[in-house]
Amino acid sequence: MKYRLYTNSERAWNAMREAITNAKESIYWESYIFTDDALGRAFLDLLKAKAAAGVRVKLILDSVGSFQVLSSFAGELAARGAEVLYFNRLLPWWNPARLRMGWFMRTHRKLLVLDGKVGFIGGVNIGGKYRRWHDLQLEVRGNVVRSFARSFAKSYRMCGGSDRIAIPPRALTAADVAFLDHWPGARKSVLKQYYKAACARAKKRIVIATPYFVPHHWLMKELKRAVRRGVAVEMVLPRSTDIRVLDIANKVFAGLGDKAGLKFFFVPDMIHAKALLIDDTEGMVGSNNIDARSFDYNVESSVSFRDEGMVKDLRGVLEHWKSVAKPYAPPEPRRWYHAALELLFKLAQPIL
Repeated sequence: MKYRLYTNSERAWNAMREAITNAKESIYWESYIFTDDALGRAFLDLLKAKAAAGVRVKLILDSVGSFQVLSSFAGELAARGAEVLYFNRLLPWWNPARLRMGWFMRTHRKLLVLDGKVGFIGGVNIGGKYRRWHDLQLEVRGNVVRSFARSFAKSYRMCGGSDRIAIPPRALTAADVAFLDHWPGARKSVLKQYYKAACARAKKRIVIATPYFVPHHWLMKELKRAVRRGVAVEMVLPRSTDIRVLDIANKVFAGLGDKAGLKFFFVPDMIHAKALLIDDTEGMVGSNNIDARSFDYNVESSVSFRDEGMVKDLRGVLEHWKSVAKPYAPPEPRRWYHAALELLFKLAQPIL
């Protein structure tokens, strides 16, 4: 399996720029956050140049996450022959797509497909303020990129796109990587099924990295079951996030998990990575947080893998983050408001 794992935003951006520069036929890109700043403009200029050179450029941006570029990017790219679509637009309020999506459905993905051969997937946003964030982004080749393109085509059609999205032919090779294509409202939740099965088959260790830990009751139940089986369950979180209320939520749910035997590690820098490691034999990297928005409202994409090299690299990153982290310590003394916060966040969990 040909791959590269990038562990911060800067490295991922550099690799994505190089891959876009080398694209010859098509660039399909779906992103939750694309900021109108120096970095976003640099990518925009690159996309305009590729479109002017005859490369098919299709860009899907979430209408909430990328709200500030709603009016600026579309015209500039269209003038060069590219196409920009916005996922589940807020305006006009009578938008017919809302009959299918509702108000809260968002594309939270960071999915880039080049020439149907190279794919990027993970948690990396496009914006200069994320430059110092630790994150995870995978660059992959192989059959899984075909799945990326098919999923992009689904988003493209939902946003009103009418052109044909080229899907590469399937290669006759063994696959150690599986695409997790999560769409809210589906009869079966891809993410829920995967996490439940992964936790159930763990025999020694589960490691989860996430910026926001506001888990559903069913996931806490699965993690507690694993602990009772003797599985070490470890959570890697940032000490401080970009959202103050979720800083509090992280500490509250860490306290609840600590009581059940889960171990929490708070890294001093911002970690925006979304990853799962099972028994040092299986890994997952993608866009989903451990919260209700990712599991219930967002379109998310991840890859799970058993490739030995990929698992080894992911394990190394997680172990490094743990080595610089501070283990969770329950507040002492425990005050009355700690119980109140636990109750509040349990009640608020379905909307966080």
